[in-house]
Amino acid sequence: MIKGAEWRVAPDPDLVVSGVSVYAPTYRPGEMVFLRMAKGDFGIPPQVLKSEAPNPSMAIIDAASGDFSDAQSVLMVPSQQEALFALAADARRRIRARVVGVTGSAGKTSVTAMIAHCLQGAGSVYATRFGANMARGISWNLCCVPETVSYCVLEMAIGQMLSNSKIAQPDVAVFTNIHPAHLIYHKDVQTIARRKAQIFSSMPADGVAVINADMEQSELVQQVAASRGLQVLLYGTGPGVDIRPIEISACENSISLDVQGDRCVVPLVGHGEYAVQNAMAIAGALRALHQPVAVLMEQLNSFAPLPGRGQTLTYPGANGAAHILDHSYNANPASMRAALDELAMMPCTGRRIAILGQMAELGEEGEEHHRKLLMDLRNQAIDQVWLLGDEFMPVFDTVSQDTRFACIGLAELRQKFSAMIDPGDLIMVKGSNSTGLFRFMERYR
Repeated sequence: MIKGAEWRVAPDPDLVVSGVSVYAPTYRPGEMVFLRMAKGDFGIPPQVLKSEAPNPSMAIIDAASGDFSDAQSVLMVPSQQEALFALAADARRRIRARVVGVTGSAGKTSVTAMIAHCLQGAGSVYATRFGANMARGISWNLCCVPETVSYCVLEMAIGQMLSNSKIAQPDVAVFTNIHPAHLIYHKDVQTIARRKAQIFSSMPADGVAVINADMEQSELVQQVAASRGLQVLLYGTGPGVDIRPIEISACENSISLDVQGDRCVVPLVGHGEYAVQNAMAIAGALRALHQPVAVLMEQLNSFAPLPGRGQTLTYPGANGAAHILDHSYNANPASMRAALDELAMMPCTGRRIAILGQMAELGEEGEEHHRKLLMDLRNQAIDQVWLLGDEFMPVFDTVSQDTRFACIGLAELRQKFSAMIDPGDLIMVKGSNSTGLFRFMERYR
């Protein structure tokens, strides 16, 4: 299976391994581990392995890894990365699960988790662990999928998408949105669309593409899917779609969808347009799998948003509780506006406060996106806006006369955060990972 591999320590004939680990926090007893070479970035360092996973059942090494005798068996390979890919290819052939791949510029991690949560009502499910959505991460996730699982839901990033699709070979691909993001790597949204549409490249002939008809470059994405001969399910608010919203309930925590002529009332996770778009994407995935949409989406009533991706946290102040809307895991212009929409729509008895970190990796368009964000914020009913990051400095003149706006550093935020909160306040936190806001929020989760 792995070309050029040889046993340094042969395994017991009855040895059974349950998966693969290439990163110490992912390790689970019974998994084989990849041992990191002296100056590499792949695998688990020997000293960490000894403390985290003493005497693993199998270690995979290469010539640069050095001797390792603490595993029950040791396999030496010419290339650890190629060995991982070979194991993933074997795993993909072995598993019987229907594989769902999810991509998009914003919210794909949450949509992946919600689809997996809903599918638990139809059978056993494996979903992407640790947000590992590139070729290596998708590979080790596949290697950890039990053969008995009915559904496997994988998050798939734009980076290495041709390889990602070849490894995952999704039966259903869910394409949620396209927005300006990581523009220093992908020059414009058309480039983003073409690269993300490579998710369709290794799908089977009977594969289904679930596509957001409202997103920018949707026609281009639909054309790529059609050229592959895939069945296309469209969701959105315009004409000619397969899944569309009928009405949001008065309490705004559920929505009525038309799913290819069937009326389904389903829960919403979150508030605002992005919550509606997510609900339609999930409905599309379930319909593509021939599952009962309304029945399985009831599972969303027990779905807990992921850390940094829409969790509402209670802050127990001395004089009464406030609430924090934690959207601190990364940001781009679209996800920033979605979080601000949610801040505006959520119930609040005190002030609405936004703590906004800069949006990184926008390249030459970064200044314009930050300026436009501040211009839009001037007209929103927010009582206080704290801005964090150098990207806001060249455009702060846009709001410098508005006393609601102020710049702040992370150290100062740590000092002032408790003092700035009053009972009943609703504080939304959002910014790119480079700002440190996601780590800052850890103490409040």
